[in-house]
Amino acid sequence: MVESAKFFHGRKLTYEIYVQSQGRWQLRQTMDDGREPGQEFTEQDFERVEKNVIKLASSFLSVTGVESIKVVRERENPNGNSFATEIYRRDAPPKKSTATPKVLADPLPSIQTADDLSSRPVARGLSVILREFLNQSGVTALECLHHNSVFKRINANDMLYQSLVHQVATKQVEARKISLKTATQDMHRILDAVQARCRTASQDTRYAELSRLSYPEIYKQISSKASGNDRRFQLFTTMTRRLEGSSGPLARLALGLQACEAGATGEMAEPVDELVANCLDDPQFVMDMLGNQPSLAAAVTEIAHFAEGSFKPAPMIDKEVIQLAEAIGAGHLPLSKAELWSRVVRTVDSGAPLMRKDPSKEAKVTRSLAATLKEMAPPDIWQQLVPAVARRVENLKNNY
Repeated sequence: MVESAKFFHGRKLTYEIYVQSQGRWQLRQTMDDGREPGQEFTEQDFERVEKNVIKLASSFLSVTGVESIKVVRERENPNGNSFATEIYRRDAPPKKSTATPKVLADPLPSIQTADDLSSRPVARGLSVILREFLNQSGVTALECLHHNSVFKRINANDMLYQSLVHQVATKQVEARKISLKTATQDMHRILDAVQARCRTASQDTRYAELSRLSYPEIYKQISSKASGNDRRFQLFTTMTRRLEGSSGPLARLALGLQACEAGATGEMAEPVDELVANCLDDPQFVMDMLGNQPSLAAAVTEIAHFAEGSFKPAPMIDKEVIQLAEAIGAGHLPLSKAELWSRVVRTVDSGAPLMRKDPSKEAKVTRSLAATLKEMAPPDIWQQLVPAVARRVENLKNNY
């Protein structure tokens, strides 16, 4: 907080107090430094003004519905140029979420660090467990691990948090060949590490400044000082900060697609590709993206077309969905493409009826779908589909 006296000499200071409610930031109050023209303004005056501004901003945390507050200082030079900096941010005490956990059936790979927790396909597993919470909050699992107030809301829901720990720890018993006690202790340690670095990042005003830049510039600035998992964490934290106030998958798709349009490819595109893949973890969003389909068989076929790059959108579909299909078809988002094919495999393997409204056509449609997927799917995906289709055929023999 304490800065050199040279900082404010000859510069007019203005403060803006923002409050966040229902995920959206709103300007609540603007005030200046109170100095008169020609008045001496000392370092003590500067500290007193900022202390009072922060005290006033903090008082809004007690207002019903306020989730966070932040203070932005704008300094104006005598030549008229101005520069804004976020100087303070604080979250309100988390309100207990009423979301209940879902059951994760799929296995998870080894998880030993906070970075492992946000990787694919672990993030997909978390999205299953946290689906109700994610839908209520309008965020992805990836954002939960990079945003302090969102993670605190999960932590405040004891049933949700304990189920998350238990389900992931149980998967680790098999993945790492360790005891449930050890796996549970490790999960608490990892989640404590997630919370600690989210808390630290929430107090770092650099992320607010970075979030206003284009994605290629964000990547360039972060990459100049960080690499590996540290760079990955900073990129996701900046994107999460950028998405504050926006709810739902379309805003997240838009960010990823804007990055592709701005020239993000290869290693630079991987973080936004992961963000988009996290959006595709939401089964309801995928169904909405496809438009109304007459059966599960038709929906699976359309997902395959989307992954292959031959998807033909329905009329009135969101422009972001059309752009996503084009980006996947052009090869810009390989992780998102892989997520769509993974959903095809999981759906076929689920055993859910392909023709719920007309069971008499189930066997014929199963054979037709298998033939279609054999032509469309990459060889490695088809190898995963072969046993799934075989199980379906066997079940049909037993049940019809």
